Amino acid sequence: SSVSDLIPELQGRFPIRVELESLGAADFHRILREPKNSLVKQYKKYFELEELELEFEEDALRAVAKKALERKTGARGLRSIMESFMTDALYDLPSVAPKKEDNKVLISRDVVERNAKLFPEAADALLQPEQVEVSTPAAQEQKADDAA
Repeated sequence: SSVSDLIPELQGRFPIRVELESLGAADFHRILREPKNSLVKQYKKYFELEELELEFEEDALRAVAKKALERKTGARGLRSIMESFMTDALYDLPSVAPKKEDNKVLISRDVVERNAKLFPEAADALLQPEQVEVSTPAAQEQKADDAA
């Protein structure tokens, strides 16, 4: 007879304590790549929607794993670490993708460590905005008066 033979209501009342080994950098690296719905595969799918091929350098994934170890966030913290450098890229993706000559995007260690931007051309576009015409009701009336 074992604990699992008991009815669930009674089984939940027994204190069960299990000690696990903490995850290491190699474990985090595997978690980023191997599961069916891993974070790397999810981000690759986002980029495929814009007809781009996303690749991660091994050093970049090791840097993500190292950050998770330093922060002691565990496997759940991997998502927030990835989001910290991928959010800007996902925001810039629709505007950069049509202008990109080759369809490959490479995530390097510098991008993970925030020393480089994934799409520097998107940052340049923000610094040099194109002329945008703002249309307000008062401006429309002024145009109508000028045309008449």
